[in-house]
This record gives sequence, C-alpha cells and structure tokens, in this order.
Amino acid sequence: MRTTCSEPTKYLWTVELAAQKVRAKAIAFASHKLEVGEQDLELECGAVYVKGVRGMNVSLSEISRTLAGNVGMSLPGGMEPDLAATAYFNSTALTFAYGANACEVEIDLRPVMCELSATSWFTTAAS
Repeated sequence: MRTTCSEPTKYLWTVELAAQKVRAKAIAFASHKLEVGEQDLELECGAVYVKGVRGMNVSLSEISRTLAGNVGMSLPGGMEPDLAATAYFNSTALTFAYGANACEVEIDLRPVMCELSATSWFTTAAS
C-alpha cells in the first residue's frame, strides 16, 4: 500500500493550482486590454505590467471589477465572468480524509497585503 502527502499539504497544492488559474486569467485579461502578448506581462504588487514599461498596467481591482460583468457588456475574448477559480488536486496514491475544508483569500490592495485563512474540520470515521 502506498500513501501520499498529508491532507493539509494536499490542500495547499490545491490552493496553489487555483491561484495559478486566477493569475493566468488576470494575465489573459491584461493582454487583451493592453494589446500585448501574455509573454510580455508580469503580475506584481496588485497589477499586471508590461515588462519594462511600468506605466502600461492594469490593476487587479480593475480586472476583477470588469470580469464581475455588467449587463449589456460583453467580456473580452469570450472570458467567463469573475476572477475566481476552482482547482482539485488529483493524487494516484491512497489518502485518508474525513471532513470538510474551506479556504478564503482576501486581498486588500490599499497597503498591498494578502491574507490567507484556511479552516479545516476533521472528524473520525464512526467505530
């Protein structure tokens, strides 16, 4: 019998996978808005910048507001609404889990801080 990482580690990988999807969507939106290739963009300090041209940027708050969608306005490039993602970590090894988990990420762009809070409730199987 083979097992894999601990449950908390598995959930951190899942959070990373979802964050990568959100980053990719923000970069894709900025590429459309700034009319440059995605490879020419970098995400840093709450905004997506054109490499070497800090004045050409779009903030994450603007991306989020735009992707929230407005009635009668189409989203760029056929993007789905919202700057959010769901991800699942798929392990081929045996894991043990009984319970539910939740994760919330809150970003306050004023002081450019990111807070990650994760809550887990684990119960054991009935004897």
